[in-house]
Amino acid sequence: MANNAHTPAPIQASDIHVVDQSKMKKALRATLLGNFMEWYDIGVFSYVMTYITLHFFPLPSPWDGLASFATLAVTFLVRPLGGLILGPIGDRVGRKAILAFTIIMMSAGTFLIGCLPTYQQIGIVAPVLLILLKFIQGFSTGGEYAGAATFIAEYASDKKRGFWGSFLDLGSYLGFATAAALVSILEVVTTDAQMESWGWRVAFWVALPLGLVGLYMRSNIDESHAFEAVQESREERVGDTVDVSSQEGEDAATAASGGNDTSLMGQVSYLFRNFWPEILMGSALVMCAQVVGYALTTFMPTYLTDTLGYDTVHGNALLVPVLIIVSVGLPLFGSLSDRIGRRPVMIAGCVVGVVFAIPAFALMML
Repeated sequence: MANNAHTPAPIQASDIHVVDQSKMKKALRATLLGNFMEWYDIGVFSYVMTYITLHFFPLPSPWDGLASFATLAVTFLVRPLGGLILGPIGDRVGRKAILAFTIIMMSAGTFLIGCLPTYQQIGIVAPVLLILLKFIQGFSTGGEYAGAATFIAEYASDKKRGFWGSFLDLGSYLGFATAAALVSILEVVTTDAQMESWGWRVAFWVALPLGLVGLYMRSNIDESHAFEAVQESREERVGDTVDVSSQEGEDAATAASGGNDTSLMGQVSYLFRNFWPEILMGSALVMCAQVVGYALTTFMPTYLTDTLGYDTVHGNALLVPVLIIVSVGLPLFGSLSDRIGRRPVMIAGCVVGVVFAIPAFALMML
C-alpha cells in the first residue's frame, strides 16, 4: 500500500499567482526609475570626481584622488547596512513604503551634494558634510536595491523572473549612461571656468525632479500578491486562526517574521543563523558581477583621463555607447536564464569576466 504520510497537500486556488500584466509593467516602470536614480547618483559623482577633488580635497597628489575614491567607497560600505535594516522593515510595512522612502533619500542626498559649500569656503566641514551625504546615499541605496529586487521577484511570473529581474540592472546602467552623457554635455556647453565653478553642480541638481517623478510613480503602485499573502498569513497566526494551505506558505510566514523574535535584530539574527550558506553564496555571486561592473562605471572614467590621457569630455563620452550596449544585453541574458537556468549563465559571466580582464586593459592601452 502506498504511504500517504508525505503526500503533498492539493493545490488551492489561493496558491496560484496570476500575474496582472498591466500592474506588472506599472510596478516595473516605478522600480526601474528608482534603480536608474540610484546609479545616476553614483555615476554623477564618478564623472565629476575631478571637480569634487578640487573643491573638497585640496591635498597633494595622490592623496587628493585617494580621498575622493574613499568618499565614494562610503556609499558601498554602508549599503549592506541599508539592506539589513530596510529589508526587514519592508517585510512589515510593505515594499511600496520603503521604495518611496529610498528614492526620496537618494534624490535629496544627491541634490544637497550639489548645494554644498566648498573646502575653500568653510574648511574641513565641507568634506565632512560630503561624506555624511554619501553615507545617507549608501544607506538608502542598500534598501533600494534589496527592496526593488524583492518587489520584482514577487511580482514577476515564475517563467519570466529572470527576464523581468534583469530590468533592475538595465535601469542601473542607463542611469550611469545618462550621468556620463549629461556631464559630457555640460562640459561641452560651458567653459572650463564655468564647469569648475558651478557646472558640475547642475548634474547633482537634476536628481531632485527625477526623484519627485519617481516618488509619484511609486505612490501609485500596488503591493505584490506574495507580500499580501504573507501579511494575511501573519494576521491569521496572530489571531490563532492559522489555515496555511501548504508548508511552503507556513515557512514563508515564519521567515517573514524572523522566527519567534519579531524585533529587527531578531530578524537579522534569524537570517544569519538559518541561511548563512545562502548569504555567503549570494555575496560571492554579487561580488563577481559588481567588480566588473564598477571597474567599468566607476573606475574607468578616472582611468581614461588620468592614465590614458583622454580629456574629461572624451573620457566620459566613450562610456555612453558601452553602457547602452550593456543595458540592451541584460534582458537578453535574463531571458536566457529563464530558458537554460541561472547557474550556467552566472558561471559563464564569471569566467568571461576573469579571463578577459587583462586582455581588455591591454587593448585599451594600444
